Amino acid sequence: SPMLPRGCAIILLCLCTIILFKTADAITQQEMQACEALLRNNPDIASFRGGKFNASRCCTDLLLVGVTLSCSLDQSAITSITISGNNAVPIFIDFDELQLFHQLESISLSGLSLALRNATLCFPSGLERLPNLRSVEFREFPCLPPDDYWAGLTQVTNIKIAELSQTLPPPPGIAVLNSTLKTFFFGHTLQFTPTPLNHTIPSSWNALNLTTFSIQGRFDLSSLADFLTTMPYLESLDFRCVVYPGETRILPPLPQLVQLLFIPSGVPIPADAFYGFDNLQSLYISGDVVRFPSSAFQLPKILDVTIDIFSYTTVVLSDDSESQWNSTSLEHLTLSAGGRSVQFPDSLNNLVNLSDLALSSCALAPFPANLSGLTNLQTLSLKSISTLNSTLTYAGLATLPNITTLIAGNLDPTNTWMWKLTTLKYIDYFNPFTPFTLDAEMGNMTNLEVFTLWARITTEFPSTLASMTSLKILRLQNGDPTAGPRSFPSFLTKIPQLEDLRLQGFTISGSFPDIALFPRLRRLDLSGIFGMSSPPSLVGATQLESLSLTAITGLTSLPSITTAVPLTLLRALFSYLPLLSGPLTD
Repeated sequence: SPMLPRGCAIILLCLCTIILFKTADAITQQEMQACEALLRNNPDIASFRGGKFNASRCCTDLLLVGVTLSCSLDQSAITSITISGNNAVPIFIDFDELQLFHQLESISLSGLSLALRNATLCFPSGLERLPNLRSVEFREFPCLPPDDYWAGLTQVTNIKIAELSQTLPPPPGIAVLNSTLKTFFFGHTLQFTPTPLNHTIPSSWNALNLTTFSIQGRFDLSSLADFLTTMPYLESLDFRCVVYPGETRILPPLPQLVQLLFIPSGVPIPADAFYGFDNLQSLYISGDVVRFPSSAFQLPKILDVTIDIFSYTTVVLSDDSESQWNSTSLEHLTLSAGGRSVQFPDSLNNLVNLSDLALSSCALAPFPANLSGLTNLQTLSLKSISTLNSTLTYAGLATLPNITTLIAGNLDPTNTWMWKLTTLKYIDYFNPFTPFTLDAEMGNMTNLEVFTLWARITTEFPSTLASMTSLKILRLQNGDPTAGPRSFPSFLTKIPQLEDLRLQGFTISGSFPDIALFPRLRRLDLSGIFGMSSPPSLVGATQLESLSLTAITGLTSLPSITTAVPLTLLRALFSYLPLLSGPLTD
């Protein structure tokens, strides 16, 4: 609006209703009306749904600091407020109106420079008058409140203070919440500098009784270790701290932990990082890994391990010949190596209860050729992995009696071993720009229920697809419309369980079989088909719920329709129908 000066973020508190701003400058009634109209006509700026208000997309080119609109909304309907602004421009806010929101449970304020009318920089006051408030988040604040501020938040169980300036120390006064605070996040903006600037964890924090603790920044690791060992109820730890070369102690043994997210920066993860974590069940590791500490695979109760590696050398996932992977509890293992070479130990076969193995962005050098020890493996995910063909073969997978799910991406398409794994129920394969052959051996997959393929399909549809008698979902997307099938696979009507069929990006002539011939087909997507002049008939298609005919080149007519077709399908069809390339024929 031309009536509103530029240069500052707006913050609002419901679709057309509440803005908790005040300023010393006078705001005219005309400007208030212009602002209210702006908010009503721009729902993408803020949303209010199900008792939750979100203004995370505040405009940065408007100045509306200080307006209080008339509140036509019942304050008891709001349970959550999220406000995100631009910290580069100060916003002066008076939170007196917050006292009206007695049902408020959560407040999240981000990117704001908050001040009272007298321009005294501070955090919002009056929160102690919100009896149901349980969660408070302050992000990107330029300061910390005085220590006595926290005494007004004794009803709060979850506090997050994030992305502070590195010069701000941890607040000692938060220890006053020792009987109520259970979840606490404290973090600076994470930057590594050659000169250590390590904040000491206040000794007063030892009185806290946390179950979940997250810390990010540059801290004295000795004082942090002392604090962590005083938390007998701590179950979950999120560690994202800078570690300087020469540090001999990162984390102490924490036998009470159940979940650990471990992201140290500055030094490689040490080999003995996880000794003494005897109750740990879930472990996420990200960082510079050269020789991965196999102690993680010797934890007696570990269930889930995720490794996200940043390394410039070959990663050896075993320290030495004496450090074997002997976990009998591990069920889920995920590894992403950023394209680096990864060497697995043969003792991978010792993970006898592993049910899910996911590998991505790595070169296997080498990968154990035989996975016969993984007798409980059900899901295998292989994405962007080089050198796989020379190391992993059908012979190495044939001994997996329980494998049901294969997710594969950006692999060499000569991996025809997947068609020999007849126990598979789910295949998701994508390699959009590499030629892919639809092999006749696909007909052996009589247990397959879901088959999703996105590749450059160069062959006709093999008639053996009709042998997939358990198939419910078939989604084929062609990465090159100039290649591949030239006729519709009419034999698909013989698949008795087929409910969802998607054929996209093919150049196909002729007519699609009548939908009524598919006994259970509920969803059909023929988007991006080239050369189809007439659409499938909807006569008798009483079971069909969804039909997509978008971006079809050459379509000259509409589908034949009967009154038995569901109204919801007709609405969807005519909402997304493409522009016809010729006159209507029927």
